[in-house]
Amino acid sequence: MRQSFNSFNSFIVIVLLFCFCSCVKADEKSYTKYADYTPIKADEAKVIRGKNSKVLVAFFSRSGNTHIEADAVSSASLKINSDGTTIGNAEQIAKWIAEETGGDLFLIQTEYTYPVEYDKTVNVGEGQDIDNYHPVLISHVENMNQYDVIFLVYPIWHYTLPVSVCAFLDEYDLSGKTIYAFTANAGSRFADSIQRIQKAEPNAKVIEGVAVSEWEMSTAKERISSFLHKFYMAEN
Repeated sequence: MRQSFNSFNSFIVIVLLFCFCSCVKADEKSYTKYADYTPIKADEAKVIRGKNSKVLVAFFSRSGNTHIEADAVSSASLKINSDGTTIGNAEQIAKWIAEETGGDLFLIQTEYTYPVEYDKTVNVGEGQDIDNYHPVLISHVENMNQYDVIFLVYPIWHYTLPVSVCAFLDEYDLSGKTIYAFTANAGSRFADSIQRIQKAEPNAKVIEGVAVSEWEMSTAKERISSFLHKFYMAEN
């Protein structure tokens, strides 16, 4: 009887291990099925605390979700800093907002990285959206209840909201909060992203912020500051 019990336990362990391994591989394949590259398990970035604990600036950016070397940059959506690091347009917009509002800066981060090559990233993002795949996130907000205002900053991928941002909205109930949406885009402005945010968070107040195209980055900081002073700071 004991031998049978031990055999049963061993069988259960094997099944669980198999399922775990299968899940890990399946999640990784949810990236590689759309482009030939090797995803890397990401390291979680820390929240950058600001002076205003009621405001969260949550952003998703290609620069924060892949390992891009400065000499590999070939996209207008990325720029090289003086120290050799790269920064994406969405990340830059988020940092400007955090500076103005004093909010906490939070990177929406997927478990696996996206490709270094821009075209491959486009293919992965488009494929995941078509398949309605919401990736696993490794970054999490410890206490979402403390925030009254969420500035949500993201690029427009495949003419819509990136699936990683959808996964972020899946994770939290933002009822009663105000969400300001800001986009980095190649000309599609907000596309249908506002509607998708409203659908995901029906009990939140969703406000269209500033949409910044690639060729508008040189004047974007002033436009964003003007919007914040007119629509946010005037009421807070």
